[in-house]
Amino acid sequence: MRVHVFKGRGLKSCRTHDDAAIRRTLRVIAAGSDTRELTVVVYLLNRKSFWEAHAYTDHVTPAVFQHTGPSWNFVKRFGPPPGLRPRFRLIRMAFGMQQTFPRWVTDVYGWKLRCESFLNLLAYTFGHELHHYRRYVLGLHPGQGEQAACRWAIQMANQTGYGLEAIRVKIDPATVPRCAEALRRKKWISALCVKHKDHFELLRSLPDGAPLIITHDSGKSRHVGMPAFKIRNLKKGSYRMSVRTPDGKEWFWPMQWLLPATLREVTAAPVKKSRERTGFLFAVK
Repeated sequence: MRVHVFKGRGLKSCRTHDDAAIRRTLRVIAAGSDTRELTVVVYLLNRKSFWEAHAYTDHVTPAVFQHTGPSWNFVKRFGPPPGLRPRFRLIRMAFGMQQTFPRWVTDVYGWKLRCESFLNLLAYTFGHELHHYRRYVLGLHPGQGEQAACRWAIQMANQTGYGLEAIRVKIDPATVPRCAEALRRKKWISALCVKHKDHFELLRSLPDGAPLIITHDSGKSRHVGMPAFKIRNLKKGSYRMSVRTPDGKEWFWPMQWLLPATLREVTAAPVKKSRERTGFLFAVK
């Protein structure tokens, strides 16, 4: 496991969030997991009450490291870490450090946690994302979701000396910005998968290496009409597919913008650009 720590300007140093303490905490939580493919990046920001994390369980490449959603725009300011491998799995975590400990925090999954120090919060957050990595990459925890990840993270923190007092609480998702945005995106993806159900199933049934035609591009239409080749399906519920374009680049391409080459003359259903303007097209090589 490779660990990189970025700190915002003006952030005062503290023994609970120096590089050595952060690396030690992550390695303690990861002990017993095969993390040879994993890169972990921690952002300590000069902000108040910011707390975000994400596990990328498909392979990531240096070319797309900075392709992020709006709430992660600060990643571009820090730039990519040095020495990134050509392909790796990624866990990103970001924390606003204008806060004092001990303190109570509530996550978007309805767990209220008492953290004695920042390292307790770090241990819980990393444990949650590591659970996803273990499930999708290592084949552990089959069928377990977010709540199981929360419980496992609490258990790991308590077993390794980063004890947490945890209380299950009810939250209104609409009052939590990150949760509300996640719900909106989940509903949008679900509606998209229903609308294009037959088309998505057709593409998923194609063998790896099958020829495709690109019918739409979120960029400057440089790929429209070009051939591509299927590399593989992504995880269940994804509306994208891993493809390779003639220039050798690999992409996670929205399936509603692809056609099997044998259906080249068929007109794809129109796509409203305004619904897909946020850059859900990712290059992976």
